[in-house]
Amino acid sequence: MQGTKIIRNALLIVMGGLAIQACVSSNYALKGEELSSVIAGNTVYGVNSGGTEFIQIFSYDGTLLSGPANKRDSAGKWVPYETGQWKIVDGRLCNTYSKPAPRDGGCDRFFNRADGQYVYTTLSGRQGQIRKVVSGRAE
Repeated sequence: MQGTKIIRNALLIVMGGLAIQACVSSNYALKGEELSSVIAGNTVYGVNSGGTEFIQIFSYDGTLLSGPANKRDSAGKWVPYETGQWKIVDGRLCNTYSKPAPRDGGCDRFFNRADGQYVYTTLSGRQGQIRKVVSGRAE
């Protein structure tokens, strides 16, 4: 009887590990064209790897407006904090900023989760999420 319990518990542990592996591997890495079709010409609302909600506007010409979602003027209109350029290199979204100060925003790998949400991982392993994509320029 004791041996049966040990075998059953071992099977449950193995099956649980397989279920966890299935969840982890259900994230689909976006290829360059797929990532471009999600963001190019669109406004992206998300939360960065530090937990701050952001808005980014990705123009077709490679220009980028970016900043915290709560940065608003007196009329309530969103005010971008940074401007720069975006491009996709080896399946990663790479952002560089020119204003207010030049900086490299890094290159992030994007994934489509099984639930349809997009998540990203920075080169340092931190993660963020796209919460909503709106066609065109929205704020």
